[in-house]
Amino acid sequence: IAQQIATPKDDALKDILDAHDEDGRLVVYAGFQGSIDKLSALVKAQGWEYIKVDGRGWITSITGLRKPEDMLLIFQDKGRTYPKVCFIGQPSSAGMGLTLTESCETVYYSNDFNFESRSQSEDRIHRPGADFNRGVTITDLIHLPSDLKVLDNLQKKKRLQDLSLGEFREVLNAADPLGPLLF
Repeated sequence: IAQQIATPKDDALKDILDAHDEDGRLVVYAGFQGSIDKLSALVKAQGWEYIKVDGRGWITSITGLRKPEDMLLIFQDKGRTYPKVCFIGQPSSAGMGLTLTESCETVYYSNDFNFESRSQSEDRIHRPGADFNRGVTITDLIHLPSDLKVLDNLQKKKRLQDLSLGEFREVLNAADPLGPLLF
């Protein structure tokens, strides 16, 4: 029998939701379906609607919405037909090709070891249309040593990518007879 257990991450997420009551949009990612289900219930209990995306598809607490594009329109709605909507996703299922710029914060409730999915999911709020004045914040909720271990692993993969891309740029720039490339 699967049993949900309260964790300090739950209280931290409630505080973050309260901090976003006025702007009414938040993006939360979790690496596992069980966490996504738990988050859906927590968000709803806090008075927020949700859109969740994982390996099972797109599901929302908003009655009458079925199409993913309609759900995204509601999330990005500047008129705030629904004043508080939380996008809850699994990075590998909901981390690519989406624009979620109405939120100025992305919270990682849990992570997996997939750096590409993590990197892409971070970029969902770093897109054209983001509010430059509000900025964007990435928050990782850490509770167990395993949370820290996974985050450390993801950061090492990021450093490796940066190193690889840096060397690639140097090779391209050195090979260009017209001078360095501008990237």
